[in-house]
Amino acid sequence: MVREFLRRLKTAPNESPNRKKVKVKVNVYQGSNPHVLEMMEFLSGHLSEDLLGAYVHGSLGTYEEINYSDFDALVILKNEVLQDASRLAKAARRLINARKIMLRMDPLQHHSWFVLTQSDLSDYPQTFFPHELFTYAKSLLPDRGGELEIAFDPGIQDYYQPFKNLLRSIRDKLDLKRPRNLYQLKGLLSQVMLLPALYCQARDRKGIFKKYSFQEARKNFTAREWEVLDEISSIRQTWHVHLSLMVKFILTRSTVFSRLFAVHFGPSIPRDLAQQLDDVFYNRVDSLISLFIHKLFKPLEQELHRE
Repeated sequence: MVREFLRRLKTAPNESPNRKKVKVKVNVYQGSNPHVLEMMEFLSGHLSEDLLGAYVHGSLGTYEEINYSDFDALVILKNEVLQDASRLAKAARRLINARKIMLRMDPLQHHSWFVLTQSDLSDYPQTFFPHELFTYAKSLLPDRGGELEIAFDPGIQDYYQPFKNLLRSIRDKLDLKRPRNLYQLKGLLSQVMLLPALYCQARDRKGIFKKYSFQEARKNFTAREWEVLDEISSIRQTWHVHLSLMVKFILTRSTVFSRLFAVHFGPSIPRDLAQQLDDVFYNRVDSLISLFIHKLFKPLEQELHRE
């Protein structure tokens, strides 16, 4: 995320005549999740002057969170913050501090904030956070960010790269070491469940809300081919994590040590779940990846041959 953020800071805005402009409206969060409400209070009290907008998305944004859900959130930094090194550093520290709230909701959360800048809106990184997702997000700041104007050039967006990056990351996990604890397992399962969204994004050249991507993507698969994703969905629905007070205390700290602890000493996988996730299961996941690759890129190869 940091590398992508810095890359975009160095890239000059695109002035192509093919730029597409869209306006998005985002409603204020009206739910009752205590962690989201705490985040709203924190941002209003400590970061409101630095942010053009702040949003919760994913299942929290549609009020459909389950035990498996993590805290998906995005902030848009004002341009003036980027022009003041000390102010930018202070904002970064406060965002890192706010991550404690995310971890109190999900101690096994892998990611932090999605970060955009005000200038990104005029040269929008559509494949980083597709503008279509704002439809399902909610504003964390009641007094701002409810309306955004976004401009981007569809012709220069590489809709395939996020999909390829995800495939590579999953394959690396499967090839090197399979999950040894719940933190590692959740990281892998969450990536696998993101495949349909990024597959559809690459196939259709537009963003899609993760919830609806399963129905759209499975149209290209047989029921048997899709079966392993249904099994992972079932695991998500019945997900329960029991942490000792000590482990919970460590995992809810927003520190490098906390994440290292999670990676190497995270809570063990329950026996019944570990038995379900055997070699056959992981081989089926690997086969599913191969199918995604084949179904996305085979039509492109055929089109090239016709030309």
